[in-house]
Amino acid sequence: MMANVTLTIDGQKVIVPSDYNIIEAAKTVGIDIPALCYDPNLEVVGGACRLCLVEIEGSRKLQTSCSTKVKEGMIVHTESEKVVALRKEILQLLLDNHPNDCLTCQKLVNVYSKDMLIDMMLNLGNMMEQGIQT
Repeated sequence: MMANVTLTIDGQKVIVPSDYNIIEAAKTVGIDIPALCYDPNLEVVGGACRLCLVEIEGSRKLQTSCSTKVKEGMIVHTESEKVVALRKEILQLLLDNHPNDCLTCQKLVNVYSKDMLIDMMLNLGNMMEQGIQT
């Protein structure tokens, strides 16, 4: 039987099996962490898209939540200023050379939540200047 660990994500106490990664643990309490490369049905590729970065207290660097396993007593912040700013920058870089049809793309269902994508795009004011329609 897998041991459970207790951690805190955005101020919420979370108890999950010790083999969970942070993105899975967050989902158990209704916290959605954006990610393009993560699929729970596939092997973790190590945070290739970098959108799932989170801040872990005591860690010098931001960590990918899709590839970082939970630890007892871990305190995770998914929406700190540092995380949100870097996530916006990463999304901007990803979309700079990407077709502007994300909201109508047939692949959307397979890789991302449309509502989450819309929220992220709305928060990127300069994206509207590039012709992305919401």
